Amino acid sequence: LLAHVGLALHFRRDPNDRRTEMTMARFIEVVRRHSVASRNTAEAFVKEMLRYNIAEYVSASGDGRAHPMRVTEGTIETFT
Repeated sequence: LLAHVGLALHFRRDPNDRRTEMTMARFIEVVRRHSVASRNTAEAFVKEMLRYNIAEYVSASGDGRAHPMRVTEGTIETFT
C-alpha cells in the first residue's frame, strides 16, 4: 500500500506546480490520513526506496527546505 501511495502522488502531481511535488512530508501526511502505516514506517519506506533507486530526489526550484522526490524512470518503465 505504501508503494501505491507513492505512485499515486507521483502520477497525480501537476508538473507545473511545485506545491504538488512528492516530498517526505507530503507522503507521510497522506499515509497517516488514510491510516496506511505509522509515520516511522512511512519514513523508513521512503528511505529504502531512495536507497534502492526506486525513487530519487530532484533539484528544488524554489524553497530550499523542500526536498522533492520522484519515481525513477526505471521504476516507471517497470509498471508501464
